[in-house]
Amino acid sequence: MKRLSDSISSLKGVGPKKASLLHRLGILTLEDALNHFPRDYEEIKAAKPIEAVVDGEISSVCAIFEGSSRTKRAKGLTVTYVKAYDDTGLLECVWFNQPYRATLYKPDIPYFIRGKATRKGKILQMQNPTVESYDPRIHSVDRLLPIYPLTRGLTQNDLRNVIHTILDSIEREYIDAFDRLATEEYGLISKASAYKLIHFPDNLESLRLARKRLKFDEFFTMLVSAGYQRKALRSGITGKRISVDNIRVAEFLDNLPFKLTESQQKVLTDIYADLSGEKVMNRLIQGDVGSGKTVIAAAAMCASAASGHQSAMMVPTEILARQHMETMSRMFEKTNIRLSLLTGRMSNAEKSLVKRSIAEGTTDIVIGTHAVLQQDVLFKDLALVITDEQHRFGVRQRMLLRSKGEGTMPHFLVMSATPIPRTLAQALYGDLDVSILEGKPPGRMPVKTHLIPSSLRDRLYNFIRNRALGGEQAYIVCPQIENASDGMKSAEELYAELTKTHLKGITTGLIHGRLDPDEKEKIMERFAKGQIKVLVSTTVIEVGINVPNATVIAIENAERFGLAQLHQLRGRVGRGDKPSYCILISDAKDETTKARLMALVRTNDGFDLAEKDLQLRGPGDLYGIRQHGLPQFTIANPLMNMDIFTFAQKAAKEVLEKADQAGCRKIIEICLEKHNKLAAMSD
Repeated sequence: MKRLSDSISSLKGVGPKKASLLHRLGILTLEDALNHFPRDYEEIKAAKPIEAVVDGEISSVCAIFEGSSRTKRAKGLTVTYVKAYDDTGLLECVWFNQPYRATLYKPDIPYFIRGKATRKGKILQMQNPTVESYDPRIHSVDRLLPIYPLTRGLTQNDLRNVIHTILDSIEREYIDAFDRLATEEYGLISKASAYKLIHFPDNLESLRLARKRLKFDEFFTMLVSAGYQRKALRSGITGKRISVDNIRVAEFLDNLPFKLTESQQKVLTDIYADLSGEKVMNRLIQGDVGSGKTVIAAAAMCASAASGHQSAMMVPTEILARQHMETMSRMFEKTNIRLSLLTGRMSNAEKSLVKRSIAEGTTDIVIGTHAVLQQDVLFKDLALVITDEQHRFGVRQRMLLRSKGEGTMPHFLVMSATPIPRTLAQALYGDLDVSILEGKPPGRMPVKTHLIPSSLRDRLYNFIRNRALGGEQAYIVCPQIENASDGMKSAEELYAELTKTHLKGITTGLIHGRLDPDEKEKIMERFAKGQIKVLVSTTVIEVGINVPNATVIAIENAERFGLAQLHQLRGRVGRGDKPSYCILISDAKDETTKARLMALVRTNDGFDLAEKDLQLRGPGDLYGIRQHGLPQFTIANPLMNMDIFTFAQKAAKEVLEKADQAGCRKIIEICLEKHNKLAAMSD
């Protein structure tokens, strides 16, 4: 008996080559395969007698192939003819450039043959029909056939056979407390039935029931996990009480070269109320690109330092840490608050000095990368930890940080520039209080966004060349690193092409996710210093550094990205005092796709765009960006499935309220295990 956690290569019929192809689709285990849901379905009619087949229609028959066949060459093609028959008539199957078909089928064995029928005089033909062994359980009734996302080298039949085999071998593993709750208390179909019917539905109603159960599971798991985390974090855990010194904070704010917006003041009030309260703060600050989150972080750390405590601010890259250090140093220039930088690339001697100052308390604020959390970094009095969305800690990591806070939990502030629809933020971040920064500080110039066809690409790259010659900088973003197909531009191919043509003589760089971290840091540092004028990239620059001199970002095959992601990319420009442009390149003909891209052209509001993206594309695009640490929805859509979402909310609340009961405790454990598995995938 197989288990869900077994490797996909343990399955009969999956050798090393097929396993490698499945890995490309993210299918490493049997469970991964079951969660690789069909993107669509094809309606397959039951087999009918050959005499009942109608000319011009796609039909299915159950027939036996004759032992003889014929092959001929015509106009460079090899044409293979094989006849099949049943009790009512004869069918001629024709394949082009597939000579192996002549000897592929055994005589006297029934096959299920499907294709478009055409009459050639008295002969009934099917050209390039699909053929599979006839199974009366499957082929004698109308059914829906799954159509999966594929990779080159895998066929639909390959995936169908893999999933058929899995479904036949692991059904008993789904029977647990969670499954019994869903079926007995909430009237849903079993998990085993849901998986069977999502892949091989009997009809549209069975498909609806399967989707309902699987969507419920995703919502319920997320809601129970988030609710439990919130309860665990707030149950008897106190934070260091920070007495906010309003006078020193006011002095700090007065010395800034700008005034806080009304929204910034409101968010800061929320934070100060948390810091001065008895319970530990766990707050998410959501702010669109350029909304002024950095000054909020600085003001929070100012309050901590003024109260005699230490703060730590973590960012994903060394160059961003150094940039924040420069910005914060200017902000705190007229105070006696002491700042230190700590990153992995510093020399051992430099790191030792910083660690000593942190341990002795002569550093009030430390800014750095994940190096801040290493075991040998000991704080004298850590009271506040600020992270960005790429370092959103789970419960276990937060508990570990208690040791750095002398047994009490530091306050946590998570800064996020990923737009989440307002209607969902609280539900999705159930373990965090949510504050939203509205609008942008005065003086920020909106980025002008244009959608152009690929036929204007030469004009665009000449425009970028002229900007670079004038001293400005630009990004060019591609959806893939290499081996692009279907008219896509890859980063490596475009870089090679442009450096020989439009950007010849212009200092151009290439950056993508396969480079080692040090190499990426060096390239970004050169771009930040203006040594590289044009940077060809994948989405690794999506959450990146502040380069005010970058005024143009061109995005190849823009239809390949979600709106939220495009908006994040657009946020790389428009950070200085010069007019800036975001150019979307796409030849997409699909109306929904064009509507998404035009939404980006019309507005710079990331939250509105996120809501639009969720409605049009679903959460796979918005939440599937693993580096953001957001919930991993595969099939559910919180906006479009609000009825199931509300249903799951009610069920999650009931389970959490009875957490002391054995059955509910087991369900919570199952949800946390699933949640932690997803979190591990996101790290």
